[in-house]
Amino acid sequence: MILSVNQEEEKIALGLKQKTTSPWEDVEEKYPVESRVRGTVVNIMPYGAFVKLEEGIEGLVHVSEISKEKIKSPVGRYAVGDIITAKVMNINSEERRIGLSMKRLEIEDEQNLLSEYVNNIKTPTSSFGEILRENLQEKFNDE
Repeated sequence: MILSVNQEEEKIALGLKQKTTSPWEDVEEKYPVESRVRGTVVNIMPYGAFVKLEEGIEGLVHVSEISKEKIKSPVGRYAVGDIITAKVMNINSEERRIGLSMKRLEIEDEQNLLSEYVNNIKTPTSSFGEILRENLQEKFNDE
């Protein structure tokens, strides 16, 4: 696409980007909130890690969303080029921001394992086992 013409300097400015659609146009359909995504760490800052989901689309895993453990910085924990899996927490297409969380994915996976264990547990052989099973089921159902 021709962006400008400068006849005095005999220059024409062209733009290729203007002829292609922005990847942000359908980002909410591609990466719905609550979905799992895989991406490559492209930058690490003291406040979080930037993750490339595809060309032109990056998300941020804030330092508070990296792990259940409290960490001060992702520096040294991850490196540029690492591939991570995270959960999409929010999308702001206008500001071109995606909030990601590894911590919530970790919590979700643990809850799924606990649920699977509780649902597949065999009939307890003692009254203590029955009480434990009921308490685990109540705890899981309350969450």
